[in-house]
Amino acid sequence: MSTGDQPVGMDSDAVVNLASNLRDSADAVKRQVQGVADNMIAPTDTGFAYKKTQGDAIHNGLLTVQQWLKDWAEATQLTGDAIGQNAISVTTVDKVNSENTEQAAS
Repeated sequence: MSTGDQPVGMDSDAVVNLASNLRDSADAVKRQVQGVADNMIAPTDTGFAYKKTQGDAIHNGLLTVQQWLKDWAEATQLTGDAIGQNAISVTTVDKVNSENTEQAAS
């Protein structure tokens, strides 16, 4: 659709692709969560030269990173799901609106 030389309307394929890319991104972040979990350092694993507080700080920092990654992955997954679920209805409404805009511009 267009009005003169300006395109009007949403590219539904691009919206579906965006949702898919977000889901792929969420999966990549989830893999990093597992990577942190697989390489967790316990406070007692930091070595003889470290005080217990330093080991605790390293361990707690890794736990914080792990939780942040989990939260980020969940938010990204939910966003991708929401966009994917609504892509058809949004693009259908946009198509009707763009047709109305095109008719009004004629």
